[in-house]
Amino acid sequence: MDVDETTKTVTELGVCIEDFTGDKPKTKMKCYNSKLKIFREFILATVSALVEIKSNHVYAKTDKERLSQSQVYALDALACTGVAGIQWKKHLSSHVHVTLADHDDTDKMVANAQANFLSCTEHKLNPLRVSGELVGLQGEKEVHYIQAEAKAVLMMEQYNFIYLSSNKNCASYFEPALHSMTSDGILCVIVPDISLFARTPHVVQRFFAADVVKTEYLKELAARIVLASLARAAARCLKGISPQYVVSHEDHLLICVKVSRGHNAADSSLKEIEKLLHCRLCEERVFMPNQLAPHEDPYSLLPCTCKKNNPGKTAVILGPAWKGHISDPDFLSRLQRQAKPLSLSTKFVEIASMLIKESLCAKSDTIRPVGFNSRPDLSSTEKDSNNCNSEAEHVNVHTSTSADAAENQSDSTSEAGPTDKLATPDHVEETLEASNGEVHAKEDVQEQTDVDSERQKRKAEDDVNKMKSKRQRKADVTKSTNVAFYYNVTKFRKTNLPKLDKLVTILHCRGHRASRTHFDSCAIRTSATVDEFLHIFG
Repeated sequence: MDVDETTKTVTELGVCIEDFTGDKPKTKMKCYNSKLKIFREFILATVSALVEIKSNHVYAKTDKERLSQSQVYALDALACTGVAGIQWKKHLSSHVHVTLADHDDTDKMVANAQANFLSCTEHKLNPLRVSGELVGLQGEKEVHYIQAEAKAVLMMEQYNFIYLSSNKNCASYFEPALHSMTSDGILCVIVPDISLFARTPHVVQRFFAADVVKTEYLKELAARIVLASLARAAARCLKGISPQYVVSHEDHLLICVKVSRGHNAADSSLKEIEKLLHCRLCEERVFMPNQLAPHEDPYSLLPCTCKKNNPGKTAVILGPAWKGHISDPDFLSRLQRQAKPLSLSTKFVEIASMLIKESLCAKSDTIRPVGFNSRPDLSSTEKDSNNCNSEAEHVNVHTSTSADAAENQSDSTSEAGPTDKLATPDHVEETLEASNGEVHAKEDVQEQTDVDSERQKRKAEDDVNKMKSKRQRKADVTKSTNVAFYYNVTKFRKTNLPKLDKLVTILHCRGHRASRTHFDSCAIRTSATVDEFLHIFG
């Protein structure tokens, strides 16, 4: 049966493509999804941030070696029209090696690339070539395309960045993608149809090996279930994952993880996977600790009293799910800095800013609550409200201050040290007239210079160790500020609740971490339990 195709020109981020829409038997194919535009902006910023990171860790002598080491090998595994890969090449030029792959006809992506003044070179898979061997540099106006199944491409090649945009089941690509991922590479996955987690839990069990029910925090629960599936797939390849960010938009999720090699990384990732105990009455939730022995009274883990007041089975066990942090504020700040040079939209900047606040539970710029019955004393609890933000800022400021002080001190020592040693001793000036004295003076100066250089080396090593300790402290602070899930305030309609921004301020003043969440516009992420939440506003 012939396909009647109609084309429509679409321009996105400076890239003009032809959107092919056709009617096939029993299905309608649409290659370009305008709803995913914000995701493609995040992915473009992610590739740009990865290029910046690799460029800062290059120590090559020649320009050619420096370019080959800093070039990011990126793959759009399910390219279709190739809009994402073309954007990477248009904005990042020779810094990124772009490969477009699709098992269908590749004429669409080739035509779109040529329409944007890019040359397409076909890259054929060679089963005799060693996996991970570099295919060579790519020109500034060149992209490679492969007509093959995405899983075959992922198993036979290696990349620093992989983008998976599947229309149906994305879980089948996890293990091949993680198998081909290099160390410190980044994997971006789009999870379509989040309502599937609520409608068909048996399909979720089939794809992700997890149990799920409909909850108020379903979107984040779906993201954590997918992260747990990614961690298990990575562990089978002796790799571990570290989530960089999770973005929710309409009925889709964008999950970005950093992949690290080694059994230690794999084991640490698996430790972040636990079962979730969910109360079906008040929707209180808590992660169950990993242990071989069963819990004698699992209901005692929940902070609510629903089991005492209501007979029967009031809670269910969900998951396994990822219990750790799902966003890295440092990487998100790096992404936010890419918005201006890449000319990204204001919506991208707003979402990135909200993700940073949400990852740290930072206090947003809100108005002090006025006219509320249980208004707390803001002056006495100001330190508690800024607890989440102050620790991370203290680490950043102290690290930069110590590094600057060490640098200034080393500069002053290297500039003034040897000169002072020559000028100050009186006996050195007296023996300069004699030849023996000159030799001894030179030897003393050389010894003093060696001592100074050794001191500088020790100071440099101490600074490096301090920087590592500061980074570890910062990682611990980020881990301690992890607050899983959120509460939808619409279920508290009986109480006199203020606006969400004022509500966040009140929770901060009461000593709880709190922030608004991008998952739900009517929800708040907080460390307070349901009973504590009701007690504040009761």
